[in-house]
Amino acid sequence: PAAVGEELLAVSDAGGYCAHTAVARAALEPPAAPEQRPLSRVETPGATTLEALTPFVDDVPPARMLKTLLYLALTGGGSQVVAALCRGDRFIDEGKLARALGASEVGLADPATIRATTGAEPGYAGPVGLPREVRVLGDHAIADVAGFVCGANADDAHLRDVWWGRDVDLPALADLDRVTDGDPAPDGGTLTLTPGIAVGHGGVLGTRFAAALGLTVAGADGVERPVWLGSFGLGVDRLAAALVEQHHDAAGIAWPTAVAPHTVAVVTVRADDATQAALSEQVLDDLAATKVDAVWDDRDVRPGVKFADAELIGFPWRITVGRDAAEGRVELTERATGSTTTVAASEAVRSVAEASVAAGVPAV
Repeated sequence: PAAVGEELLAVSDAGGYCAHTAVARAALEPPAAPEQRPLSRVETPGATTLEALTPFVDDVPPARMLKTLLYLALTGGGSQVVAALCRGDRFIDEGKLARALGASEVGLADPATIRATTGAEPGYAGPVGLPREVRVLGDHAIADVAGFVCGANADDAHLRDVWWGRDVDLPALADLDRVTDGDPAPDGGTLTLTPGIAVGHGGVLGTRFAAALGLTVAGADGVERPVWLGSFGLGVDRLAAALVEQHHDAAGIAWPTAVAPHTVAVVTVRADDATQAALSEQVLDDLAATKVDAVWDDRDVRPGVKFADAELIGFPWRITVGRDAAEGRVELTERATGSTTTVAASEAVRSVAEASVAAGVPAV
């Protein structure tokens, strides 16, 4: 997760579920089933929205109302009218709808198409009595809705007490639901939508390319079969961006030791001081002997500039060789916490080396 991320994630506060909103699902509770009554028609003048419909059927909760949205879907076979169904308290995710249909593009049908298909103005479509050529696809959650209200495919009218199997067949189902903040999560928590940076991408390619190339493998039964292919990629630049987003403060980057470009900066306070320079070189030699990657800042600039640059660049550790150099002592600063201690130079080298090993940094 990152505030500047271009992707949207659904994250559970229980910690057991996180998914891209393109595939995320909420754990919706089905509405209670009412007493079974005969289907009836209700006159609902001007009720083209859920809010306008509610006063006419005020004993029916939104979860027992059914939305029927007509789309035009572009597939390999051309343009097709599709009726997408979801609960009244939910919304259709058009990306999910397109994938479920295998469509390259989906868009809401225009009023003229809706009138030609349903015989009614927009806002009164329903699954009962749709023309056979209309492809009907419902979200999984509608299967648990009983005795629902839906459009009557007639102006200013809705149907109520509609039951699957009795009044209309349950259509094909797919995940069409658009998750929102506050939805119940599959792990028992509550979902929050948050932006994130995509750092990797995987996909199953199936057998299409293997079959075209004649790439096969013999199974246990000796029969040759096309190989299933997949792909996975990591964006190194995206990984770096994600790390910086998660590990920074007002002073700059705070690289974790495991992925830092350099583990430690050795900062010599006064480059013209022979004692400081000699101790700095000894520290650098000792770090090299322990296979720790180090940078030496011996520039002839003010100490504050060196410290600020070290924090900006984000070295996980800083060994400062200054006024205590004559006693063989240095300051050891951890970038992530800002804690600084004065220790013997050998102890500073040992601490940085141990931190590097613990983080799994490859020896240089």
